[in-house]
Amino acid sequence: MGIVTDNSGLYENMTAYDNLALFSKILNTKKKEIPSLLEKVGLGGERNKQVKKFSKGMKQRLVLARAMLNRPKILFLDEPTSGLDPSTAIEIHKLMLEMKNNGTTFFLTTHNMAEASKLCDRIALFNEGVIVDVGTLDELSLKYNDEKRVKMLLNSGEEVIIPLDAENSQLIARHIENGNVATMHTQEPTLEDIFIRLTGRELT
Repeated sequence: MGIVTDNSGLYENMTAYDNLALFSKILNTKKKEIPSLLEKVGLGGERNKQVKKFSKGMKQRLVLARAMLNRPKILFLDEPTSGLDPSTAIEIHKLMLEMKNNGTTFFLTTHNMAEASKLCDRIALFNEGVIVDVGTLDELSLKYNDEKRVKMLLNSGEEVIIPLDAENSQLIARHIENGNVATMHTQEPTLEDIFIRLTGRELT
């Protein structure tokens, strides 16, 4: 198992390399893999820098490298990208997906619904410690898609949302036949929409 917490638990006065070397000894893994792990998380050039000089994003990447030391089959992640800039969050997502593709199972807790949608095969929505629903993203979206609608961006720049029903089918067809449509998408509820509907409160 591995764990990535919101509170890193790193040894601030030690270097990045020495932090991993210590945990490598505890986990009985090979130290020779540490340099490649640091390269993988984008910290190869920072291996000899004290962790107290790292940004929050660098620390989070080092925590992820530490969690990868023993090639965990199960990895627990608690808000792994909380407070990080978008580019750093994207890099961490790439690493997580790479581990997932190599057979690691994640248990991810997050308030970031876009992150859950991107990374998770199955999603459990919690409210005050109770699971209020669980399923894949598609299952949840379809289950709570009561108001089936189509969002169109017309060539004129106007954006219209049209209920997807028999009454409006001819209107939608006319827009398409007349070449008025720049883009068209169905409007399924987002995970945040579903959470608010189930709990009556917004995410904090």
